[in-house]
Amino acid sequence: MVSGIETATELNFSNPLNFETDAIVTITGVLKLNSNNVAYFNYILAGGAAVLAD
Repeated sequence: MVSGIETATELNFSNPLNFETDAIVTITGVLKLNSNNVAYFNYILAGGAAVLAD
């Protein structure tokens, strides 16, 4: 299986939480398409908020 840049999303949090890499987290925010700046991912979730699962 091969993955590329189109399979990843950049996350920008309003209030970052500290959580482990394998933690189950629900993330909400505004999904934006980046079609012209190669310094960032194609998909950006802006104003994100994370909630850790119980």
